[in-house]
Amino acid sequence: MIQLSRWKVILVVVALFLGLLLAFPNVLTPAQRAALPGWLPKNALNLGLDLQGGSYLLLEVDVPAMRAKRVTNLVEDVR
Repeated sequence: MIQLSRWKVILVVVALFLGLLLAFPNVLTPAQRAALPGWLPKNALNLGLDLQGGSYLLLEVDVPAMRAKRVTNLVEDVR
C-alpha cells in the first residue's frame, strides 16, 4: 500500500473541496445562483466558442492543384 503523509492527504482534500466549491455555481440556474449565501461565489464560468458549440471549421482541398503540386514534387525528386 502506498504510504502518504497526512499533510499531503489533507492538502489534496482541501484543494478538491475548494475546486468543487468554486465550480458549484456552474451547475445552477441564474435564479439559484442569486439565492446562494454571500460567502459562496456567484459567478459562472464563461465558456469559449469551442465549448459552446459556436465555432465551425470547414476545410476544403483544391484537389487538382494538390495533384499538380505532387507531380511537380515527384518530378523534382526524381531528378
